[in-house]
Amino acid sequence: MPSSWNNSLAQFAKSTAVQELMAQALDQANISRKARRIVLHAMARSALKEPPATWIAALTKLLAGGQPISWNPAVLAAKALPAAKTPTLPSTWRC
Repeated sequence: MPSSWNNSLAQFAKSTAVQELMAQALDQANISRKARRIVLHAMARSALKEPPATWIAALTKLLAGGQPISWNPAVLAAKALPAAKTPTLPSTWRC
């Protein structure tokens, strides 16, 4: 996987539009495994102060979706992101 893609995507991740595109890419059923890994690695390297809600939703859906091939990079991306200041839990997790 080209590190230049990871670096460029991570640098542009501060843009709301790019954040949306990255979240939408993870939600695409037909995205290649390589492209998914690039997006996940870029999320992990984004150095954002707070993860966008769209990323949290996309990562949650990806991890709950039963695609084990994506779990490792998705978990690494989730671990690399800082905790949200205002956590938004999925409705299925609420009491």
